[in-house]
Amino acid sequence: PSAPLVNRVIQGTYQPGSALETVVLSALLTDKVPLDSAVVATDTPLQFDDLMLPCNLNGASPTLQNAYAMDCPQPFALAAFEHRANVQQAIEAFGLLRPPALAHFKTQTGVPPSPLYALADDKVLLGRQGAGQGSLTVTPLQMAIVAATVANHGNAVSLHMADATRPPGSTSWQPLNVAADQPAVTSQSVATLLRTAMRAAVTNGTAHAADRDGLTIYGHASFALSGPKNNAISWFIGFVDLPNGNSIATAVVLENTRDPPAAALIGGAALQASVGIK
Repeated sequence: PSAPLVNRVIQGTYQPGSALETVVLSALLTDKVPLDSAVVATDTPLQFDDLMLPCNLNGASPTLQNAYAMDCPQPFALAAFEHRANVQQAIEAFGLLRPPALAHFKTQTGVPPSPLYALADDKVLLGRQGAGQGSLTVTPLQMAIVAATVANHGNAVSLHMADATRPPGSTSWQPLNVAADQPAVTSQSVATLLRTAMRAAVTNGTAHAADRDGLTIYGHASFALSGPKNNAISWFIGFVDLPNGNSIATAVVLENTRDPPAAALIGGAALQASVGIK
């Protein structure tokens, strides 16, 4: 209510919380950590002074894939300590430290935090970063780019608002020069594994509310405690592939609510509507 004219898509900055897990999972997969590898203390709440981040596997085995599907922060907080170079590289490669390039629109990001390798060898300090509860902040547009990059088989995408224009009175469309896809953010094999994890999160995880009959939706639902007052934020990022080889990606952020399934429900509905299925 205090900032109704802020375009939150490109200017609203939030702590990602567990929404960062897709990026951290990419780093772990790059380091050859298998999705079915066992992780420790998954069901143990993660405590950072005034923050408590719980997890409930609901009886699922404590694997990396299930921890991701159920939005469990413990393995990803530990990853920032044990795999800090790769986690830092993934955060940079997915574009979370710079404003996205979008023609004719001013985008922004939060103040870039200190690199993980420059921080003290402290599990708590590094764990906050890996759990998305540190100094890193992101915009919804940046998180949509994360989903789009996975959908694009690990390659970054060039952001634009239109493919062509038609001047008044004209009957022909004039194509706009759109930059080609950007260099690879992660390998195609890692992107394929991320797809596997995101699909499992929709079929049998916290993002299950995004699932739709007749659609193969990939996604991840999560929450964060954001800002100086630790306001609850719910996230969903996801995508769906189209028959023509393209994909549609989305990011949903709900302010002042700790309800990741609600964000997933909206994300699934948006993806369903975008492909024209009722």
